[in-house]
Amino acid sequence: MLTYRDLEINPAAHLVSRVKRRIALIPKEFPVLEYLLHYRGEVVDRHTLLEQVWDYDYHSPGNIADVFIALIRWKITIGQERPLIQTVHGLGYKLE
Repeated sequence: MLTYRDLEINPAAHLVSRVKRRIALIPKEFPVLEYLLHYRGEVVDRHTLLEQVWDYDYHSPGNIADVFIALIRWKITIGQERPLIQTVHGLGYKLE
């Protein structure tokens, strides 16, 4: 079980909850959130997310990481005052 503040992730069961409310994530969203949780407090850049989660070197200026982060942020913030995932402009994302 991985926890950060009021967010809980059970990697074995692929379950996520925040304030005891279960959050449904699609298969690629879960490893993105799990990766951010492992590196909480550190800035994770888009390229690293793509390499680690999608397991390939992605050189396109596309925004796939941005889209997934936005969806995850929205899902884990519903009903909460403050999002846990912060954008560090020009660098990447940080679980804060």
